[in-house]
Amino acid sequence: MKLEDLVKEEKDRINFYGIILDCSAPYYSPLIEKYLCTIKLIDETINPSKTKRESQFLTVTVFSKTVTKLPAPAKVGSIIRVHRGQTKDNKGTIQINCDVNIKSAWVFFDPTDSMVAISSSSKTHTFVQKDKDILKALRAFGKKFFAEHELSGVTLQEAVKKKPVDFDTLCFVLEVKDKKDSTRIRLCDSHNVAKLYLATSRPLTFAPSDVVRLRSANFKEGSKNKIVFKEYSNILKVPQEYKSAKMLLDSFKKNASEDIKEQVELYAHSLSDPLVVSKISNQYKGAKIIKLKDLIPGELSKGKGKANFRLNVNVIEIGPKDPKEWLLIHDKKTQKK
Repeated sequence: MKLEDLVKEEKDRINFYGIILDCSAPYYSPLIEKYLCTIKLIDETINPSKTKRESQFLTVTVFSKTVTKLPAPAKVGSIIRVHRGQTKDNKGTIQINCDVNIKSAWVFFDPTDSMVAISSSSKTHTFVQKDKDILKALRAFGKKFFAEHELSGVTLQEAVKKKPVDFDTLCFVLEVKDKKDSTRIRLCDSHNVAKLYLATSRPLTFAPSDVVRLRSANFKEGSKNKIVFKEYSNILKVPQEYKSAKMLLDSFKKNASEDIKEQVELYAHSLSDPLVVSKISNQYKGAKIIKLKDLIPGELSKGKGKANFRLNVNVIEIGPKDPKEWLLIHDKKTQKK
């Protein structure tokens, strides 16, 4: 079902896909005694490239009694499927709800690749060829849309001058540093540097040198560089192939202030050099790429000696989840780890 079809009348048990333009952080509402998050969705029928008289996005509210059952997308452009949702008319405006504790469910996918869901509200979900076709078409539209259109928001300089309430802005991540009771994130655009402090318990889905979009940010009263969040404020990563990210990165080379250029040079690796995690040795570059399923029966590993394979895979989870546990220190003198 297309997004434009959802806003025509009240319906129950509706199934639809959408591209995530924005998403709030999960927060608790004592009024309804549930956690919720609001998501702005687009597709080829409803998006900001339409005329101003038409809807630029569709808002879906997801409800749950537990915060872990709410979607937490990491990137702008992620794709969500809502199953058995509901639309209700509220004073002439159609509201779209997804309550996972009643009957609804959701699944969301990476914006660029893989038919494997990143996360879902239930342990299992149906996913047939029709779903694959819809997902493929949405990805193609999303790739074209974000390559041609900028994300809405104000610059940090405009936010300092106008002091808007709950402003959205695009920033470059200079540094992420753990402090005693919080995580300090140093951000900048082409003319300003700002700091954001988040609770250490809040999971981060971005790293230094990423472009991010801040939703519902505010400057601390009396400060011009300290950003504070409300409970529903959020940060989403903006892939660097998107127009908004490219324009921000280009601005550092073209019209950024000298102070900003120094900050970027000090904290960030070269913007033109790709971040390489690993390399394939020359002796294996010609090896045939196989699929993961071919490794399960173990047929490829039969025979003498070690077998080496090349795989193209998508990472859906990394453990341990706490990055601090990724390194192990071994003291050779005491033999302690």
